[in-house]
Amino acid sequence: MNTKKYIPILLVIFLSICSCNQKITTSNQSTIKNAFPISSKNLIGKEFVRERKLNEKVDENPELSGPGSISFRTQNEASYFAPGSDMGIGVTYKIMGNKIILDIQLYNEKKEFTALDEKRLKDAEGNIYKAN
Repeated sequence: MNTKKYIPILLVIFLSICSCNQKITTSNQSTIKNAFPISSKNLIGKEFVRERKLNEKVDENPELSGPGSISFRTQNEASYFAPGSDMGIGVTYKIMGNKIILDIQLYNEKKEFTALDEKRLKDAEGNIYKAN
């Protein structure tokens, strides 16, 4: 088998793959630069409620059927109602660019939200929270 015939073909394929990776990296960087900036001053007093999915089943018990929400009280404190819960938990939060990171000390857990715009947040699972 003459492998010298395949070297130019393999070289073209390799260079094509490398150039595609560079374009993807460049577009991801521009997306990060254009992320929606968020400020804690803009959040204070706002409540964001999770939108229910079309096929989501709601528990018949009203105490277990809450959609989930976040109410921002101060520049670093909020109330978080987990989906399916009627109990609000006091949390602290930090803002890093367009990310809001809730520190739920009661459960030793952190939840990350991305600000899509001033009225919508998206959690790590893809759920959208809309401002009232």
